[in-house]
Amino acid sequence: MSWKSAKLNQKNLFFAFVDLKEFKELPDVFLVPSGVVHQYYSGGDPSTWRWPRYHIEVEKTEPYKNKWDLVSQGLNP
Repeated sequence: MSWKSAKLNQKNLFFAFVDLKEFKELPDVFLVPSGVVHQYYSGGDPSTWRWPRYHIEVEKTEPYKNKWDLVSQGLNP
């Protein structure tokens, strides 16, 4: 992820974070709306961060796990 993309906040934009599970089974895809990522980077002081990394608690990722319907909803007003 780049700083430019971390700052995006668009209704029809999603980030897909993928857990490859060491290639032993099908991956999980976490489809996170850009607004959620944007809000994450809006807190704190980005000048102290070396690079943008989206590290949230595992339990907070569950609402986005393989939720392709979020993308459909975002694309259909």
